[in-house]
Amino acid sequence: MSHITSGKAIRHFCQNCVNSSLKRIIADCGGEMVMATRKPCALFKLRLHGRGNVRAIRRNCVDCMGGSFWAVEECQTTDCDLHPFRMGKTPLQTGKRSGVHARLNL
Repeated sequence: MSHITSGKAIRHFCQNCVNSSLKRIIADCGGEMVMATRKPCALFKLRLHGRGNVRAIRRNCVDCMGGSFWAVEECQTTDCDLHPFRMGKTPLQTGKRSGVHARLNL
């Protein structure tokens, strides 16, 4: 199984959202205001740059779930490109211990 980066996940999500892979269509997506949430899209500034940002993905997922952090955790929509990053971490980081806890073997 290949691991997708958060940047690629954002690009794929945006392409699916506008139903096009053409850069000019993605650039004019209108995500500065999402009609369903009446908020700016959390991924709007990242849609063309190829940079990943797991915090922006997390904000997008919380908006998608009506503001419920719990619902994001329980999300079953595994065909969404953002699903692996929904908790604000990359899949490779999930479950890893770092810092003091790793050094103390806690």
